Amino acid sequence: MTRRVAPLAVLFVLLGSPLAAQEASLVASGTGTVQLTPDRATLSVAIESRAPEASDASARNAGVVESVRAALGARGIGADDITTAHYNVREDWRRKDGERVRDGYVAETMLRIALDDITTAGEAIDAALAAGANRIDGVQFSSSRADDARREAIALAVQDAIGTAEAMAIAAGGGLGALIELTTEGATRPLVALRAMRTEVAYSDAPTEITPGDLTVTARVVGRWMYDGN
Repeated sequence: MTRRVAPLAVLFVLLGSPLAAQEASLVASGTGTVQLTPDRATLSVAIESRAPEASDASARNAGVVESVRAALGARGIGADDITTAHYNVREDWRRKDGERVRDGYVAETMLRIALDDITTAGEAIDAALAAGANRIDGVQFSSSRADDARREAIALAVQDAIGTAEAMAIAAGGGLGALIELTTEGATRPLVALRAMRTEVAYSDAPTEITPGDLTVTARVVGRWMYDGN
C-alpha cells in the first residue's frame, strides 16, 4: 500500500486592519490519498429463462439457478455468499405483421456472489456461465481495509491542511495560531467495477482472468486558524 498527499487550492482570509488584528484568521484545505490493493470481489450473475407460460419460465429459471449455485458451491463458495439480488417474471413481446404481440414469458434472476479471495473471480465466472447463466453483469472490487484507509486519508488531509496553513501564516509575516474549526468532506469509498461480460466467455479455450487495479481512497478537510501577527 502506498500513500500520497495531494495539495488542493487554499483560501487565505486576513483581516488586516489594526482594529481587527486579533480577529484575523486564515483558512486552508488539505487532501489525503491512500492506495489499496483490493482483496474482495462481488460478481453479478444474470440468469434468464423463456417459456410460453409464466409458470414454465419460472420453473426453468429455478432449475438453472440451482445448477449455478451447485457449480459455485463445488468450487468452495458458501451458500451464504450467494444471494438473490433481483427476481422478475415478465411478458415477452415481438413484432408480427407490424403489430406488437406477446411471445411468452421471461423469468429473470440476478445472483450476487461475494468472494473473499479475488483470485477465484475468473474461475467463479466460468463456472457460473458453464452452468447456464446468461450474463455476468459486472464485477466489483473492494478492500477489507477500507475503513482504516478512510481514517488514514483523513489524517493525511489534516496534516496537509496544517502544513499549508503554517506556510501561509509565515508568508504573511506571522505565525499560525489556535485552531478555530476543522471539518471534513469524508472520504470516497474505494470501489472498482468491471464491465458486463457475455456468455461467450464460458466457451473460450482460455480461462477468464480478472486483474483489478489499485483502489484509491481520498479525503478532504477544511480548517480555520487564528492568525498570529505578533
